[in-house]
Amino acid sequence: MSDSSTLHIYAQEFFHTPAVIAGNREALEMLKRAVDKALAQGVAEFETFQNDGEGYDCTVVCGTEDEMNNLYSAYTGIGDISDLGKCPEDLADSKWPKGVSPCEA
Repeated sequence: MSDSSTLHIYAQEFFHTPAVIAGNREALEMLKRAVDKALAQGVAEFETFQNDGEGYDCTVVCGTEDEMNNLYSAYTGIGDISDLGKCPEDLADSKWPKGVSPCEA
């Protein structure tokens, strides 16, 4: 991990609006490696930063079609929709080997 990786992930605000992933080369390469690992192992995580210096963990999960259909939609502009499906953290949690999930409290 390097604090020179900057990645911004902008979710869709409403239906039919774009989602955008913007990052510097280092962050996008980290994302690419995480996607490759998630495709092979089900889940991957890496640490990156916003441009204000705040670090955060980015988790990439490869789920089945049924698992994807059971997640709630990630639109940011329509209020609380968490009652419309499962939380994505629950899916990530189910993919980690027992005892190492970043979602376990």
